[in-house]
Amino acid sequence: MFVKLAIAGAIILLTNRPIIYIIDHLTPLLSRSSPSTPKSPQYHDPPLTDPDPYFDEPFVEETTIITRRLYRRSFFIRTQTITTVLGYPSTGGIYALSCDGVMLEFLGVDRFERTFTERKDSEEEDAFCAKMRMLGARWWESDVDWELSLMDLDRDVLVVGWPESGGVWVLRMGGRRARREGVGCKVGNAFSMQESCRAIERLGGVFYEEPRDCMHLQW
Repeated sequence: MFVKLAIAGAIILLTNRPIIYIIDHLTPLLSRSSPSTPKSPQYHDPPLTDPDPYFDEPFVEETTIITRRLYRRSFFIRTQTITTVLGYPSTGGIYALSCDGVMLEFLGVDRFERTFTERKDSEEEDAFCAKMRMLGARWWESDVDWELSLMDLDRDVLVVGWPESGGVWVLRMGGRRARREGVGCKVGNAFSMQESCRAIERLGGVFYEEPRDCMHLQW
């Protein structure tokens, strides 16, 4: 500091400048820090988010868990091009039926997605099983009994059609013969129940003017 003042005095004497001029030019030099003690840089790191006391408290979410037991109504089998429909009568056991599109429409079941039922209303479920029986559904004591029956390639095939004019068309044929004659394809290609009835008639089906006269259907 004394060295700088001495230099300033010498400059005044040599240059004949006023003292204010010298102060204005030397103030920046005098305000500089000594090179031996540099100031460390200061940085400001703002928080990623603004502090909010709301987030200081633990988050608690109240949820209500509703447990529903669903039963299969309709589903698809990889090895088949048809849909399987199940019914659950109040008397126990199950009804099983292999359905094409016309039969699914008759039952009011979705043709493109798997469906389920909660079996809340026994009367409604019994009414659905009654419609399944109209198409030839068979009753089984359990799911296992029905699944084992699928391994029997000789089991009879039962195809049913309900014409608008009344009565019922029924075709019953052995499994091997039905596959040879393409019963599933010919009936399954129908676009409506009326076409299904005509296909059954061409395949040798029997017409019953009074549906309850048909012993192949369970009433």
